[in-house]
Amino acid sequence: MLRKFGAFLVLPLSVFAACGGDGDDSATGGEAGDTGAAGDTGTGGSSGCAESGEGTLDVRVTGLPSDVEGDVRIEGPSGADSVTESTTLEARSGGTYEVSAERVTDDDPIVRTVYDPTVTTAAFCLVAGKTQTVSVSYRAIPSSNKLWTTNANGDHPLVGFASALLATSDEVAASVTVDAGVGNDVAFDRDGNLWSLGATLAEPPIVRVPAASLGTSGEKEFDRGLVVAGVECLPAMRAIAFDAAGNLWASVCGDQVVRLDAADLGADGDVTPSVVLSGVVENGNLAFDAEGNLWFASGGSLGRIDAARLDASDSDEPDLLLSVTEPDSTANPLGATDLAFDADGNLWVTDFGANVVFAVAAEELGASGSVSVPALVRIAIGVTALIDRPVFDESGGLWLGLGGNGVARLSPEQLTVSTGAGDATMPEVVLTSGDLGSVGRIGFYPAAAALPLFHSLP
Repeated sequence: MLRKFGAFLVLPLSVFAACGGDGDDSATGGEAGDTGAAGDTGTGGSSGCAESGEGTLDVRVTGLPSDVEGDVRIEGPSGADSVTESTTLEARSGGTYEVSAERVTDDDPIVRTVYDPTVTTAAFCLVAGKTQTVSVSYRAIPSSNKLWTTNANGDHPLVGFASALLATSDEVAASVTVDAGVGNDVAFDRDGNLWSLGATLAEPPIVRVPAASLGTSGEKEFDRGLVVAGVECLPAMRAIAFDAAGNLWASVCGDQVVRLDAADLGADGDVTPSVVLSGVVENGNLAFDAEGNLWFASGGSLGRIDAARLDASDSDEPDLLLSVTEPDSTANPLGATDLAFDADGNLWVTDFGANVVFAVAAEELGASGSVSVPALVRIAIGVTALIDRPVFDESGGLWLGLGGNGVARLSPEQLTVSTGAGDATMPEVVLTSGDLGSVGRIGFYPAAAALPLFHSLP
């Protein structure tokens, strides 16, 4: 089944070179954004090309599994042709044609593979009576189709597990182990590059590992290192998250959340935040909802700053400060640590101290001021663990980091039933590995299609 997104434009090669990448790993799939670059323009180019007679197009689409369709568009004097596989197009009018291609994905119940196209000849002149070859090659983005986790107290600070390993409980070897100086966070951009926090004071506070480096194990270099101007306290960084426009938000020390504009993420060095929100007391993990509102953990409660306030700095209080209690009791508060939205707009939260996951119904999230609401569901985890940020997969299952015990999945059915300490829920899948020391925050690329995440793809 075809899924597509993000039409590629024919851009100068210098634009794609600016995206960076690890040349040593180019054979395993380039960093997204390296594709769709213009090739030669074929016979005649775009000038002096006669629109006369008819010719043939030999379209070659390569690099995809048999069950995944390509998405290629050829436009010219004969109109537009959409091509999903290798084919021959006959009786096409002579003249100038342009070729573009879009990324496609496979179908996977946990996390999809994303295939990036390269158009060899992006514009050409079809000469009457001649055959023009049109080549589009696809390759998998190396960071896709894997669960990624930061890994404290282990031999490798970044570890990836292929989706095929995630179906059943087992002890497995990691698919990829990466040494790249990353710390306790995982945030992907739309191209599959992994953003994280610097592991120590020797690294910049925010680092990026290019997608091209994530296909093979070994020591890798981060290709972005950002220092946030004005943040001088320690530990400087608590969490990062992208908004829908590709701006990177950082939860930093000093009770602040700051915005780094997408346009400022393209090079190393100091970055001055365009927005500083200073009224965020005890700020922790960050998430954005489908309306673009910013949510954060705040001293055990949940805070919301409305999207309308996110273009200018202020020190005002949050628009909503939400405390959550047990589903059947307003007297028993739950603590908010890490958070994620599901496809229906419900907010899922971990309570680190209680070893609990709970949800707040979407209809409870629109209030203002200081409000207390009961949880929609409260689930005690039947594994002694240090649970971390929840992440949803393509089938609606919820994954959790379990500290030294690996990672686990709660099935969609398990997410509907509240449990307590006496009848705790044993996750449907518990994955352990000798490559793990202490699991931190986890993430998928791409994020599931229906989620309000920057790297969520159709």
